[in-house]
Parts: sequence; structure tokens; C-alpha cells
Amino acid sequence: MASIFKSVEVTAGLKRYCASGVYALYGHYTLAGSALVINDVIQMVNIPAGARVLAVDLYVDRLDTGATPTITLDVGDGVTTNLYITLAVVGQSAVGQVTSKTATYGQASAFAVSPYTSDDTIDILVHTAPQTGLTNSTVKLVALVSNDI
Repeated sequence: MASIFKSVEVTAGLKRYCASGVYALYGHYTLAGSALVINDVIQMVNIPAGARVLAVDLYVDRLDTGATPTITLDVGDGVTTNLYITLAVVGQSAVGQVTSKTATYGQASAFAVSPYTSDDTIDILVHTAPQTGLTNSTVKLVALVSNDI
């Protein structure tokens, strides 16, 4: 059964807001004794109203030890679950992996740089379940955000 988990930072209610400039939001979550399943959501960072997400980096330990790993992850928000990253195959190899997405104006492959109209979170969604899931891996997310671009 799918669950909603929260990173240490979301659980603590950490919210960052800078009046000007670009700043980073960081969240991390370590699995606590059970593997991820399809449609699990991990809320990674709080995004304040008015913020624009400029880039997202997803850092993932190995999540799937199956002979033919199957896990895929999406990164999005409470409205669009794959807004930033779609079907990332990170977590399938023996070493940590990174995938990134940067906003680009007018480019179809990039996400739009629109300000959030209300507070939200950037989330990881398990799109495809692992063949054989690990129970102690860590996922980390860094979002570059601005309130004045």
C-alpha cells in the first residue's frame, strides 16, 4: 500500500524564504526499515508561495537490487507529480546516482518557471516499484529557488 513520507526538513516544518537572489532548498530522507512501493510519495522540501524553482537535483542511493532493476522515480509537486523529473532510473545501480533538471525559458523539454501561488512541497513519487527494494537507502533533493526572477 502506498504511503506518504516526509523528509527530515519537511517534518521539522523548515521553510526558507529569501526576498531576493537564488537560494537552495535541501531535503533528505532515509528509508526506515521498509522498501519503497509503487505510488509512495516522499515530500522533500517546502516551497513558499511566490517562489520559482530554477533547478532540481535528485541524489539517490541504490534502491533496487533486483537482477533487472525496475524502479523509476518522478519529481514534482502536489499538483503535477512529474513536473520536474519524469521516470528517472536512478537507484538502479550499485552506487549513488544523480539526475538533474534545469528550467529553460521557451524549451519544450524544460519545466516552466512560474511562481507558486501557494505553499507546496517538491515530492518524489515512486512511478515504478523496485524489483527487489532496499530498506535503508537515502534520497536527497536540492532545489534552486528564487523569489525575484
